[in-house]
Amino acid sequence: MGKNKELIVYQSILEQQLSIRAAARMLNIPKSTMFRRMCKFKLTGNLVHGNTGHANRKSRPDKQYIIELANTKYVGFGISHICELLESREGITINRETIRKWLNRPKVRKVPKKRQRREPSPNFGDLLQIDWSFDYWFGNTKSCLMHIVDDATNIKVILAHSPQAKGRVERWNGIHQKRLIPLMKLDGVQDMEDANKYLEKYVVEHNKRYGRKPSIGDSHRSLPEWIKDIDDICFIVVERHLNNDWTFSYKSKVYQVPRQSIYPPAKSKVQVKITISGKMTVYYRNLAFNIP
Repeated sequence: MGKNKELIVYQSILEQQLSIRAAARMLNIPKSTMFRRMCKFKLTGNLVHGNTGHANRKSRPDKQYIIELANTKYVGFGISHICELLESREGITINRETIRKWLNRPKVRKVPKKRQRREPSPNFGDLLQIDWSFDYWFGNTKSCLMHIVDDATNIKVILAHSPQAKGRVERWNGIHQKRLIPLMKLDGVQDMEDANKYLEKYVVEHNKRYGRKPSIGDSHRSLPEWIKDIDDICFIVVERHLNNDWTFSYKSKVYQVPRQSIYPPAKSKVQVKITISGKMTVYYRNLAFNIP
């Protein structure tokens, strides 16, 4: 029954042409409901609900300011990232679905991939995954973002060069591209030195949000006393033939070993140790020589 016909029924009750019981049957509602509506009709003369035209929530006075920030200062950021930045940098707390509605951005629903998920390592230090990503992280020159993920807990990010690895670590490339590139642009990072300094703070905040505790414990052990610096553990050793003039070749360069006699070495070989810092040491029999 339309509103106009309902009004006719209520008016008929006022004119005593219908009883409340009969009107309730006509409108197919309980008699108590009919009586309550009739009382309201006598007071107001209409059947409009009292909350009609009123929002359930009061409008935020800073709505336009938030929209302006999202479209200017934080343009290019994702919805969740905008909410985080508004809270950490502007002191504004807002629900992400609210700001998504204000900015008229559609919600992207990811289709879950059918795959068997591998459980993370139970101990911190059991497995490190390494991956790189070339992109325009800052400025107009491509650079390489290198990140290392401890499979049990957290994420460490550095700029470096390294072979690519596959696994759980690779999925973080997209996260860093969405978050780190606009962040460094926002904060004025322009060169490699500034980027490395910026990452020190970024790593702390990133791990605070995404890191987790290992399920069992820590597999790391204390370093032995004989390890004094990184050169003591990060090095390679290659074997080279020692020529008659007490020289050997390595990577197309010729190096001189101090003569040990006036005679040439008889089909001798040397062990060449090259550390991560570039220091070269040659071992001949029981002797060691530092090669500049």
